[in-house]
Amino acid sequence: MKFRALLELMRVSNLPTVWSNTWMGWLAGNYAAMLTSGLGEDAPVFFENWYYLSGIGVLAALAMSLIYSGGMVMNDYIDRDVDALERPGRPIPSGRISIPAARALAVFMLLLGLACVVLTDRLSQANGAKLFLSPAVLLALGLVVIVFLYNILHQKSALTVMLMGACRSLLVLTCAALAFVPLPIHESLPKAVLAFWLVVVGVAIPAFAYTGLISAAARREADPRCRRWFDGPKTIMNMIAAMPLLDALWLVLMGLWPASLVCVGCAGLTKLGHRRIAGS
Repeated sequence: MKFRALLELMRVSNLPTVWSNTWMGWLAGNYAAMLTSGLGEDAPVFFENWYYLSGIGVLAALAMSLIYSGGMVMNDYIDRDVDALERPGRPIPSGRISIPAARALAVFMLLLGLACVVLTDRLSQANGAKLFLSPAVLLALGLVVIVFLYNILHQKSALTVMLMGACRSLLVLTCAALAFVPLPIHESLPKAVLAFWLVVVGVAIPAFAYTGLISAAARREADPRCRRWFDGPKTIMNMIAAMPLLDALWLVLMGLWPASLVCVGCAGLTKLGHRRIAGS
């Protein structure tokens, strides 16, 4: 198994977009919690235990990266026959990655990603009730199910672009739920839940729409009739690289503009990564 082929299979050049979504979702969860904790909108995102909360954010990014890359490996494994005709240079049809290795890797990464979500969630509940099937874990399970459904159905229906959009939305919501737990909630539960969903759905909906748009464009990537509108893979990768800029915009609108610089940096990293490793 060649290392570069493995990186291509896992779409590692796209991972900065996952980190940006994680960062934005995590801050959205913190922001929603602050609205219901009596701290006010102007309270700092990082409190006295900022190092603890940052550690949770890093673990969340690792978990989402594993689930994302595992889904990409599964996609190439399921599409190996189609890719052999349309994209013979990809890792599996080119023979650089064996079929059994790709199958085992996809399962391993998805399960490890879920395990990391559970670990992160348990740590985030360190000062509260230990809920095994917490909202964050349930959202992560839903994410893996949607990843699986998309991969097995996307060749059969164009409507599966909605499933791809749902994957990014669930990624954001999972990270937001992980961040929402540790902060003290002094208001009533209904008000807390309402604040959470008002803030976070405002984040998840743009992620859903933009990812669905990318997926719809990718379905026309090899269609000669669409070349007048966009330059195939180049346009797709530019759209992917621009995804963190949506996260940055949300953070600016929430008054967290310093945090938006992380998302801008992720956009730059994605663009640089695409020069080395294909992202589509």
